[in-house]
Amino acid sequence: MVTAREFALSVLLAAARADLFVADELDERLERAELSPEDRALATTLVYGVVRQRGTLDWLIGALATRGLGGTDKRLLEILRIGAFQLLFLERVPAYAVVNEAVKAAQEFAGRHAGSFVNGLLRGLDRKIEARGVAEEGEKERSLPHPEGGFVRLKEPLLPAEGKEPAAALAVRYSHPRWLVERWLRGHGRATAERLCAAGNVRPEICVRANRLRITRAELAVRLAAEGAAARLGSEPDALYLEKAGRLPRLASFGAGLFAVQDEAAQVVAPLAGVRPGERVLDLCAAPGGKTAHLAALMGDRGLIVACDRSRARLAPIAENVRRLGLTCVALCGLDGRHLPFRRPASFDVVLVDAPCSNTGVLARRVEARWRVTEAELVKFAALQGQLLAAAAACVRVGGALVYSTCSIEPEENREQIGRFLEGRREFVLEEERLLLPEAPRGGGYVARLRKG
Repeated sequence: MVTAREFALSVLLAAARADLFVADELDERLERAELSPEDRALATTLVYGVVRQRGTLDWLIGALATRGLGGTDKRLLEILRIGAFQLLFLERVPAYAVVNEAVKAAQEFAGRHAGSFVNGLLRGLDRKIEARGVAEEGEKERSLPHPEGGFVRLKEPLLPAEGKEPAAALAVRYSHPRWLVERWLRGHGRATAERLCAAGNVRPEICVRANRLRITRAELAVRLAAEGAAARLGSEPDALYLEKAGRLPRLASFGAGLFAVQDEAAQVVAPLAGVRPGERVLDLCAAPGGKTAHLAALMGDRGLIVACDRSRARLAPIAENVRRLGLTCVALCGLDGRHLPFRRPASFDVVLVDAPCSNTGVLARRVEARWRVTEAELVKFAALQGQLLAAAAACVRVGGALVYSTCSIEPEENREQIGRFLEGRREFVLEEERLLLPEAPRGGGYVARLRKG
């Protein structure tokens, strides 16, 4: 029977080979896996933890490898990352068990020499660890923030010196790309940049939105408690954070459509749109459908929401959510939001552009985003967002609202984007905007409402 570590390794390798998101690969494989609940939880922790902490892990592995990481086989590197992650951040797993399983995996893949290499490196790392979960940070060159709180203290200063290389120090300690840390240091200053890095490494909690068409938040909390899922109130009116919920589809309240999974930052968007029952709403980039469903609930499921997405495959989950939540006012449409075919282009009361973006406000939840996006791609995102805004503007009736949102905290994708849009369109005025910097347990993002007058 496959172990949790073997399962995690297979997910990481498969996702890398096919350039897939690990979340998608993990979910698909977990559906077929014969793992105990404990092993499912450990495998999930390993997959997300290794991706999230990759920058830190690679730095330390490289510091201890006599010849560096250049030329290291991808499979061996993932084996080392999984082992190093466990040694540094999972105290409940004995070090000898971690090393032995990593050595076994390396030997099965590439023989005795590979096993000796992995054994020496991981045992060397274990000897460098002084303590885990300590409250005091101590010397920064010897302290790693622990994702569960506190710090991992090293016996030697293996990390970049903050006084000499502040960006490199934050990038390694918090496992973020250096270009992004440098940008945050310039834009927000040292203290806020570190808070942003820390927020990106917090293990995300499950946040749900009560489906007010069927139940109140207070009633839902009682119902969830009866099903064994403890819930506490979030800051948004319908938000609840769940603990010990297990697999959500197994909850009767999920099947009954009493709630939708949605981060609190995302729950800010629909209320700011100010929709009312009976209105016509266009949602240009609807997938995965959380904001579409929220709009429908705020409209009392009366009116029309045309939910669009360029990928028809991404419309299927929206359709399933609409059915489960009991919504009848949503019509799905597969089209490119930059090229709208509507005969009456200015007939919508509200148009929402929840634009594709860099996701820098939700790095805790979208673990690979930090490694996939580049500074050059910010320019591409900004261009696409501008095209979507231009197309959306033509669909807003006089007196109607244009709502723009992203999961990014970068100015080019947010305030500067809206500023560029308004420069050439005097018929629109900015009524309200909000920039939410990520702060655990909530993610971050941006939303703006413009009125066509």
